[in-house]
Amino acid sequence: MDKSCPHAYQELVRVSEEPRVKDTTALQHRSFRLLLVATVGGFAGYVLLLPVVPLWAVTGGAGEIAAGATNAVFMLVTVLTQLGMPWLLKRIDHRIAFASGTMLIGLPTPLYALSSDLWLLLGVSGLRGVGFGLLTVTGAALVAELVPAAQHGRAAGLYGLSVGLPNVLFLPAGVWLTQQIGFGPLFWIAGALPVAATAAVLGMSRVRAKPAQRSGASAFPLALLPSWIVMSIPAAGSRRAGGPSRADGLRRIHDAGPVGSRTAR
Repeated sequence: MDKSCPHAYQELVRVSEEPRVKDTTALQHRSFRLLLVATVGGFAGYVLLLPVVPLWAVTGGAGEIAAGATNAVFMLVTVLTQLGMPWLLKRIDHRIAFASGTMLIGLPTPLYALSSDLWLLLGVSGLRGVGFGLLTVTGAALVAELVPAAQHGRAAGLYGLSVGLPNVLFLPAGVWLTQQIGFGPLFWIAGALPVAATAAVLGMSRVRAKPAQRSGASAFPLALLPSWIVMSIPAAGSRRAGGPSRADGLRRIHDAGPVGSRTAR
């Protein structure tokens, strides 16, 4: 047997095993794990109140259209904020933008409990919409920055899971919690979740803005598409769930939960 054969065999084994060593997952990156935690907390604060704020408006005497305007204002301000995100992310650390988003979603939320007056609800929803616009665009941008390019596919899937789980768990829980603990405590809980998630952002690696590319303008609408989808799906689901008898259903929920009407007033 040729003396070089064992050496050739060892080289073949080494080469065949190298891809397995390098085939790491996105979860091995600490900053990316923290991003997932912060995303769950931020989206939980948003989704939890998606059906609750219109219900709170109805208890204050608002009609269906006026109650739905609370979510409409939230989404309008979110989209307007997203339009300015490419300009903002060129100038500040992505972590600052993300943390500002979670704080703006959470800190104004307890103000809902002050009154069910429609103008107050619209103002608070607008502030939270700014935060959600910051959260959605910056979160997607951080996925691309915190993991190597070879892991972007898996990282995007995990990030999508961190966005989807709050929608599955907290969207139906909002109205149920309103009946159990009342509006006031629920507003505080929904505000505390995103604020607590901000702590995870502090442990993430610094992400510096990259020089703008000439092709960025044409890619801009596609970059925002996932964020628009994220907002539209739960909102559409809540509208379908309302149906023709939505107003009656909201009033029945309010009448069935005496704690809710007393706690926040």
